[in-house]
Amino acid sequence: MTIAAGFRCLDGVVICTDSEHTAGQAKFYDKKIFEIKARNAVAYLAGAGDYAYIRTAAEEIESYMKGKTVTLGEVKDFAKDAASEIYSGHIAIARQAGDPTLTLALLLAVKVREEPRAMLYRIAETGGLSNISSGVAAIGTEAGESMFRELADLLYRDCMSVYTLQHLGAHLIRRVTKFAAFCGGSPQVGCLADNGGNYLENLALSDSGPDYLSETLTELSLIMEGSIDTAIEDDAFERILRRFSARAREAREKRKEFLGKHHPMETEGWDW
Repeated sequence: MTIAAGFRCLDGVVICTDSEHTAGQAKFYDKKIFEIKARNAVAYLAGAGDYAYIRTAAEEIESYMKGKTVTLGEVKDFAKDAASEIYSGHIAIARQAGDPTLTLALLLAVKVREEPRAMLYRIAETGGLSNISSGVAAIGTEAGESMFRELADLLYRDCMSVYTLQHLGAHLIRRVTKFAAFCGGSPQVGCLADNGGNYLENLALSDSGPDYLSETLTELSLIMEGSIDTAIEDDAFERILRRFSARAREAREKRKEFLGKHHPMETEGWDW
């Protein structure tokens, strides 16, 4: 299974996932965000359910888009067709045979050069497509999805930029994978900006990295419950501020590494 989420941002779309796959009793780590390119478009596809079917959907969409000039409507139609064909040819047959475990849900982020905005869609296993015009779309294990939505409701705002959500989304994934079964590994993130910029970090590693968000949420909950002595409450707030200041410095350095001295919104066609 997996945890995957898509965010509608002020200036684009962000998709993030974990990187753990389960095969019987074994676990391995591999990419869960697939990059698909046409002459005039970039798409990121992530999914929850059987990995083979998610990969098949990505390959089917890529076979259509690769080397071509496409419209947004064509990309949407082909994604729906790919999902519905997998459902009718595999999932529905398995369920008729008594196997209810096979599932498929997809998140598709698309930026077509001629369109003013990057788009985010959720695609059901039967091919139904929903436009995510605001907020967050999450798919995956029931416990993981519920936890992710709860954290997103607390921390996410649709006025955030794709650059901010690149980091926040990764932290949310790290938080969920600590507690939800069948999720794990390092976060993977794909960003599509309205101005055409794109960035994909697809490192499938078992090391989840530091969980700053977990530490911060724990301290905040203790403060709100009054469980921290007032004498050390100020120290707790100072630790939280220092933690986020450190993350902000890391983010600025990483942005410089990708963009030089230019701000993302000041760079035409920037590519992280």
